[in-house]
Amino acid sequence: MESNSSKEITHLSQICSGSEGFSAASLTTDIKLKNHKLNELKHILEGYEKKAAAGNEHEQFYYWLAIGYRNFISWFVRGDDRAQYFNKVVAHLERCISLNSQFIEAQIELGCILVDEKSVRNLDKSLLILSRLEEQNKLPQYAAISLSRARRWLGQPDSILNFSLLHLSNAYYPGSLRELRKNFRAFIRQLRKDNDVDMLKEALDKYYQTAVFVYLSYGSHDCNTGVAGRDTITAEIVLKQYLSDINQTYATHGIIEGGQFISESDWKVFKSTFGCVNKTLSLKRTQILKQSKEAYKRLLDDPVLYFAKSSD
Repeated sequence: MESNSSKEITHLSQICSGSEGFSAASLTTDIKLKNHKLNELKHILEGYEKKAAAGNEHEQFYYWLAIGYRNFISWFVRGDDRAQYFNKVVAHLERCISLNSQFIEAQIELGCILVDEKSVRNLDKSLLILSRLEEQNKLPQYAAISLSRARRWLGQPDSILNFSLLHLSNAYYPGSLRELRKNFRAFIRQLRKDNDVDMLKEALDKYYQTAVFVYLSYGSHDCNTGVAGRDTITAEIVLKQYLSDINQTYATHGIIEGGQFISESDWKVFKSTFGCVNKTLSLKRTQILKQSKEAYKRLLDDPVLYFAKSSD
């Protein structure tokens, strides 16, 4: 027979998956229905909190209770009211981790929230959690963005000196590339301030080559927003088959035609550092897009086989 804890965990996980209509209700224009579902979900979560206070000591229970409140905020809560509920999310995640220090999903969730949610922000604590996961190679791309942001806000931006295009294998989504660009800019500003010309040129070359990767992967996309899932397949193909071909620099090739990853103000830094280069780099994507289209078809035809081969 299923235990009460198991039933509660299952119910909470079903709520979080949107199976009970709360997610859909958050999008409706029917205010009466929306308020009804808001109050229903709040009542359910508060009821489970009372059970937690009565002695439910299962880490999965606290994890899903935290995710339930996180989704409740996302679906129904706006403005200053968010803070009181995010405090609950943090408390439940911390309790979950105290019961199981190896609960990776809870650590990732807590680390990201402590960076990204201003009302409960604790950069030092998030840095400790996420950097430890990074060392264990257990940090997904979306969480690596939060870690990079925490370091930058603490005045410890990721070192561009050690950066190579190989690092893009863990940072090729637009959100990761956008955060990488911010690190490039912060590092370049400091080098210009220090008048370290040689290192500045090296950093700009790496920034330029990253922009070449972005164009080959996403075309004229500037990485300020997300892309369709199939577009990331193109980036994966570039990583596996074309990365060794990316060795261009502004000094030898000039501005990237059609590229939007490097802004106009950033191009001015290139020009002031290297001088004005009267060339334009025209990158061809025809073969890459053909391969991407074929790979996407294989994914649709047999997802299991596709991902098995991708992991080889």
